[in-house]
Amino acid sequence: MLWLYLDFHSLQLDALDSSRETLRTELTPAPEVVIIVDAKKNEVVQLNAMAKSQGITQGMGLATALSLHQHIQVMEYKPDIEFRTLQQLAQLLYEFTADIALAFPHGMYLRIDNMLCLYKGLLSYWQQIEYVLKPIGYQYDYATGTTPAMAKVLAQAKLNTLLDDPKKLKQALYGLAIEQLELEPKALNALHRVGVKQTKQLLALSLKEMAKRFDIHLLNYIGKLMGEFKHGLIFYRPPAEFNVDIELLFEIENSQILQHPIKRLLIQLEQFLSIRGLVTQQLTLHLRYRYLEFIELSINRAQGEYKMEKWLSLVRLKLESVKLAEPVVAIRLLARQLRPLTADSGDLFSQKSPQVSVDELVAVIQAKLGDNKVKGVCLIDQHHPQLATQYSEGLAIENTIENTKGRAADQKTFEGRYKLRPSLMTAVAVPLKEHVSILHGPERIQTNWWHEHSIQRDYYIARSDKGRLCWVYRTPQKNWYLQGYFA
Repeated sequence: MLWLYLDFHSLQLDALDSSRETLRTELTPAPEVVIIVDAKKNEVVQLNAMAKSQGITQGMGLATALSLHQHIQVMEYKPDIEFRTLQQLAQLLYEFTADIALAFPHGMYLRIDNMLCLYKGLLSYWQQIEYVLKPIGYQYDYATGTTPAMAKVLAQAKLNTLLDDPKKLKQALYGLAIEQLELEPKALNALHRVGVKQTKQLLALSLKEMAKRFDIHLLNYIGKLMGEFKHGLIFYRPPAEFNVDIELLFEIENSQILQHPIKRLLIQLEQFLSIRGLVTQQLTLHLRYRYLEFIELSINRAQGEYKMEKWLSLVRLKLESVKLAEPVVAIRLLARQLRPLTADSGDLFSQKSPQVSVDELVAVIQAKLGDNKVKGVCLIDQHHPQLATQYSEGLAIENTIENTKGRAADQKTFEGRYKLRPSLMTAVAVPLKEHVSILHGPERIQTNWWHEHSIQRDYYIARSDKGRLCWVYRTPQKNWYLQGYFA
């Protein structure tokens, strides 16, 4: 087997720096010296290049770091942010590698021997991995190994070389000091006492000799390192829905500026959906305020979409009506209503296509005015023509009827009836004043005596002298009325 290990240096800081670069043109730049502090240990765990230039080092106490520079951006270390970021990276790399295991808090195993035939070699495969990781801007070291433990040790030693020859990998491993292995202090002290300082000296011992001289933990580790023992890994499986959030380096008070970090999330969404051949019908945005409260925004598109540009235009319209009660410090994007991507149907002989589809137009109006301002129209099983339609919360015009659902005969009768209904029906029938010729009818519509809006009418399809198809009716009193027009 051949494994690749990616050792990310500072996932939380890199994620925040990426947010800063996105907003740099829109906001006054924040202090360039940024450090992330572990509150439990009160020491610096991550820092950017500017902080290093000021003499700040990893492991330094917070008070000492603050004394070295006047303006420092201090962030609290949050392991959950790194874990979520690691999952997002695994989600991106899953397109190129099926077997991925996360090594919390900032590492990742990739089994690559079963992928090299597909990518025609190690170099071609690595180019695909770099193609995904380079634009993100995260810092990492990497190395390959015949076992997961070997790949991890060589990556943490900053080998940054791709090798697939077992002999060369062993030589690289032999050159490490035992302090570079993942050994407990107790095991290191025991090895130093017997004069073992290099990995080559340690690996020259047989497992039987190690079992006699050292504890079981060292034996298990060396067994995994050399492939004698199985390395139990839990492989990553991509989620069934998209759920990604981003922590902002800036507190944003202007809702329109939020579109820039949201764009980053939409790019990830497009990658997530396109790989799986899916679209989403709804996006949910959580804008988290400074004090952990958040507001929720929903953006809909009935037919579904996966492209970043389409969703971003709707997000911009939605943000125009948003008033922030407090500065926003984090954003979460969720997409749950996923379905397979289907090709748009169109006229084979049509030379022109509409610039804006009906679905897109409805989505734009919804984003601009609000979901509750846009309604659909559905038919109900009602004898009274003027009561046969009603508003619905759905966007599409529905033809299924609540009262006849599940009864095929009644459904067929209903559909046949409404084929003879006009496209345009007047809200109130008006007296018929023009001469018409009867084409079809009569169709008697009479409600029961207890009906609130009782009627008794004979309906006809007729053609007027001007050539229009009309729907007219006659009352028992021989009065004629116009009810609507056929398209």
